[in-house]
Amino acid sequence: MDYLINRDFKEKLYDKICPLYEEICRRLVTAGVDQFEIGGDISMHDRIIMGAKTWREVDKPRIARLIAVAKSINPDVHIFIHSDGNLTELMDDLIEIGFDVINPIQPECMEPAMVKRRWGDKITLHGCGSLQKVLPFGTVADVRDHVNYLIENCGRNGGLVLGPSNNLQPDIPMENIVTFYDTALQYDLGKLS
Repeated sequence: MDYLINRDFKEKLYDKICPLYEEICRRLVTAGVDQFEIGGDISMHDRIIMGAKTWREVDKPRIARLIAVAKSINPDVHIFIHSDGNLTELMDDLIEIGFDVINPIQPECMEPAMVKRRWGDKITLHGCGSLQKVLPFGTVADVRDHVNYLIENCGRNGGLVLGPSNNLQPDIPMENIVTFYDTALQYDLGKLS
């Protein structure tokens, strides 16, 4: 709510916190980490929580500085963002400032194959497994089809770390979890060439 009702406070707080995170980032990358995550949901099922315009004004320049710190030390460091929901409206912005791993690509919010077609040459899709439909409510055959679809439509030329789109919940039948991983492990990657 501070984005809307107390933006001055929000920006002052950010400006106090960001130098700390920049220093943490500097030390991590200098120590040799090859990837780090910037997390915190910025989107809902159908839109950006604070609105894309506000995110671009408030968050984007600060996160861009943080990523620039990391990339200035190691240009090859991978920058991972976690946000549930639909990030479509900000994908170009996220890529522009240096994110190269996007998690979780919730299929109920963003069609993974569309994400791969539009941005797959610039990012790695991380997750993609349906936790709101297929895994908890699908049959074993549905799960197998879902995994094959994701690999075939998102795994070409690399750029896919296949997994559930978030934490596995107790409502998922064990046979669906096993099928998800077994199907991925048994997939003939030669079919992708």
